[in-house]
Amino acid sequence: MPYQCSDCDKYFVNEVYLLEHQKIHIGEKPYQCSHCDECFALKNQIVDHQRIHSEENAINYVHKKILLQDQIKNLDERPYQCTDCEKSFTHRVGLAAHQRKHKEKPYHCSDCDIFFHLKETQVTHKIRHHGGKPYQCNQCDKTFIRKSYLILHQRTHNMKTTVKKYQCSH
Repeated sequence: MPYQCSDCDKYFVNEVYLLEHQKIHIGEKPYQCSHCDECFALKNQIVDHQRIHSEENAINYVHKKILLQDQIKNLDERPYQCTDCEKSFTHRVGLAAHQRKHKEKPYHCSDCDIFFHLKETQVTHKIRHHGGKPYQCNQCDKTFIRKSYLILHQRTHNMKTTVKKYQCSH
C-alpha cells in the first residue's frame, strides 16, 4: 500500500483514506450528528454513533457495550508480569511488545536531546517545554505542532473555496 501515515505508520490504499484518517491526529471533527451535538473525525464514527438514536438500536448498542465490558473483566487471568512495572498480560507476545517500550525510546526531542517511548509523549513534551505550536495557518488563527498537520488543515480551506465556486447562484 503506497500511502503511509507519518504519525502512526498505518498504511492506506489511496490518498483519500489517508487524509480521512489524519483528521484523528489533528483533532478536526467535521462530522456532526444531526440528532445531537456530538462531532466526529471520521465518517464511519458518526455512522456508528447515529445508530443509538433509534430506540431499538440504542438498546442493542448499550447491550453490546455491556457485554464487551464483561468480556474485558473476564480477562483477569494475566500470568505474564512485566519485571519493570506492575503491568501484566494474558499472552507472552503482549508482554514482549510492552517490555520493548521500557528499552526502546525511538522518539527524540531535538531541542533538549531527550528520548521518549511514545510519539504522543514526545509531542506533549515539545508543546509544554519548547514553545507550543510553531506552525500557524495563514487563513485562520489555528496553530499546529507539525507542518504536516498545518498542510492537512489548509486543505480544508481549499475545499471550502472550491465548494463555494461551484455552488448554484440561484
